[in-house]
Amino acid sequence: MVNTRNCIYCILIGTLLLAVFATPATAETISVIPVSATVDRGSSTNFQIVMDRAPAGISGYYLRISLANPAVAEITGVSYPSWVTFKETVGVPSDVVTIAGTDIDEQVQDGATDILLASVTLLGDSEGTSGILLQVNKLDADGGDAIEADTTGATVTVNPSSGNGGSSATVTSTTSPTSSPTTATTTAAPGATPQLPASPAETATTAVVTTTTILPAGTVDPGVSRETPAATVTTAVPTTAVGAVLPIPLALIVATMVILAGSRRR
Repeated sequence: MVNTRNCIYCILIGTLLLAVFATPATAETISVIPVSATVDRGSSTNFQIVMDRAPAGISGYYLRISLANPAVAEITGVSYPSWVTFKETVGVPSDVVTIAGTDIDEQVQDGATDILLASVTLLGDSEGTSGILLQVNKLDADGGDAIEADTTGATVTVNPSSGNGGSSATVTSTTSPTSSPTTATTTAAPGATPQLPASPAETATTAVVTTTTILPAGTVDPGVSRETPAATVTTAVPTTAVGAVLPIPLALIVATMVILAGSRRR
């Protein structure tokens, strides 16, 4: 009876110990965050490499980052947090990059969570989608033991460029003002007759006919009729502008002299 009890106790203890030691340890996870991102062609976006927890701290790591579709994007830069004492980046810029870092000062303590390992910059090259793959080559705890870690990748999508392919120029048409002929307008006072200014080219010359009667010498009363007829000379005198001197025609002078001379002979 006693032996039976002892056997039962041994079986129970063995089963309990087996259950404790047989439970697999949960592996840490290193992820690319965010899990997906969209970027325009020719623009850049950033991803972070984050370890969810470090039960025994971290002494160093060596990781490989690659793009499943190299034509879509490329890795153009890597930056590290302040706790990384020594760092190394190989392959930038390209679609496959290796990164390494160490924590000599043991700033990442046991039990730390959400540990930033590095930040990666991607440039969109052409329209399409590519996976971002992560591989752990080496990961050690503070005591030097290897850390088993799973990885989680991400996806980047490149859209066509949202901007114009080239710079656009705005052409502004400027029209110079055109001079227009100025027309002078004369306004007449109420009740007055508008008068146009005289133009030299448009001024008409009107001939005035003047009749001069020359009587014989000795004739006193022009009203008395004489047998000797009076000579009548008719001349046309052109008008001139106001204020001009009226010239005496030479023909008039000669005719007058001839008439006077004839009168004296008689």
